Amino acid sequence: MRNLARSVLTQRGYEVLDAVDAREASAICEFLDNTKIDLLIVESGTDPKSGKAVAERVMQCCPAVKILIISELTYTVIDHGQGLPAGFSFLQKPFTALQLLSAIQNTLEPRIH
Repeated sequence: MRNLARSVLTQRGYEVLDAVDAREASAICEFLDNTKIDLLIVESGTDPKSGKAVAERVMQCCPAVKILIISELTYTVIDHGQGLPAGFSFLQKPFTALQLLSAIQNTLEPRIH
C-alpha cells in the first residue's frame, strides 16, 4: 500500500516522506521540525490502536498535521463508535487511486457543511 500511495502522490506533485513505523515517522517529524507536514497517512492493520499511536506521536511534533487513516476494518471498529478527532479522516480498503486522492483532498481541505 505504501508503494502505491507514494507512486500516486508523487505523480500528482505531492512531496512524500515515507516511514515504515511510528518510530521512523516520529524521527522524520523531529528532524524536519522547521518544515510543515500537512498530512500523515496511517495504515491501521488488525490493531487499530497502532495507527492511532503513530498519529499521536507525529502530532506531538507537528500539532497541525491532518491524519488520514487507511484500514480494512470499518470506521466503527477504528473509532469504537466515538467519532474521529478533529483533523482525522478515514478511508476503507480496498480503494482506487482516485479514491485515495479524493480522501487526501477532503482531509486537507474539508468542506463546510
